[in-house]
Amino acid sequence: MDNIRLLIVEDDPVWMKCISDYLEKENDITVVKKAFTEAEALQVNCSDIDVALMDLNLSDDEDFSGMKVA
Repeated sequence: MDNIRLLIVEDDPVWMKCISDYLEKENDITVVKKAFTEAEALQVNCSDIDVALMDLNLSDDEDFSGMKVA
């Protein structure tokens, strides 16, 4: 079975490191792309990923830009 190709979208660098480090320990998950902003996430080629792990609050204001990206 192929590995799950994962996109992580998270604006906080500490959380991004913690999440990606934790998930990369799994044998069947490969983090293929990390996006720190709404703009970066929108540039991702979706054919290269299987699952996206998305932060809903990508900015300080409460506009839920992660939902817009999804």
